[in-house]
Amino acid sequence: MNLKNLSRLLTVISVAFFALSLDLPEGSAQQKSQIHVTYSENMYAAIAVVAIEKGYLSAQGLDVKHASEGTATEVLEAMVGGSTDFGIASPSRIEVMARKKLPIKAIALNAYGFTGSVVVPKKDATTKTMADLKGKAVAVQLGTGTYGVWARYLKTQGLSTKDFTIKNTSNPLIPAAMESGSVYAAVTWEPSPRRMVVKGIGRVLLGPDDLARAANSSYPFFLIVPSRLIDQKPEVVQKVANAWAQSLKYIRENPDDVARIMQESMKKMRGISLDINDVKREVYLTKYDRLLINDVDIKDTEELARVLVEEGRIKAVPDIRSVIDNRFAERAK
Repeated sequence: MNLKNLSRLLTVISVAFFALSLDLPEGSAQQKSQIHVTYSENMYAAIAVVAIEKGYLSAQGLDVKHASEGTATEVLEAMVGGSTDFGIASPSRIEVMARKKLPIKAIALNAYGFTGSVVVPKKDATTKTMADLKGKAVAVQLGTGTYGVWARYLKTQGLSTKDFTIKNTSNPLIPAAMESGSVYAAVTWEPSPRRMVVKGIGRVLLGPDDLARAANSSYPFFLIVPSRLIDQKPEVVQKVANAWAQSLKYIRENPDDVARIMQESMKKMRGISLDINDVKREVYLTKYDRLLINDVDIKDTEELARVLVEEGRIKAVPDIRSVIDNRFAERAK
């Protein structure tokens, strides 16, 4: 082959490679950043689940691994242990982060809205108020935000947690405790209350609105991330915040489809089949209308911490603002 023909061949090959590169999907030219997202097995996982199902995280050039845990406590433990990059945290976990000065930040509001209820046996047709349950055994997971809202509610009724025999019970185990009769009543969050009602185990004495309105609680949940990831890969953190913003928009505009997605997700996560109307109700109870963490969210988290101070469980309300970083939410698009 002479030099002239060789030159032509090389030109053809170069053009072919260039054309092929134009046909490659976006993100193929460079390896996607791998992230791990962990969320608790309840409706507060909706933003994460939608972001994964609808491809918002993938569209940001992220290779997503995800897992569910029973409670927000386990999500935080996974992050402290280094097995996850992004997680969903309840207000009680934000208090722990601030008090223990953990190297973790809350970078956005995940959602807000209380889903806890007080449940009593179905056969109990006489109990009308918490005062009627004084001295009874009540199952509740201590240290959770739901416990804190309930304690704040009791205060508005002239009662305290000391008026009851508290049985510290992991939330997923509460329905079984009620069914066995080892406790008389329960303070628990969805989907446990609905499961007990459907199975004929109990009836709701006080619903989410009853408790949260009296306690003046917005009950925020947060998107959290290790500080090292913020320092080392801020562009990845921003991409996740962007996907969260897109997921929020989809949830607001398509609540019925989100209910369907979460109905399927709850079956996968917890092996339970929920009625679609019950799931829609939970979507209503949980608000998805903003990404920025505001003063109301911070104050509510401080009030939940104050319950622990009053009960002597912690010494002082920690500096909640010290673990808040709104920069990524402010720039999310």
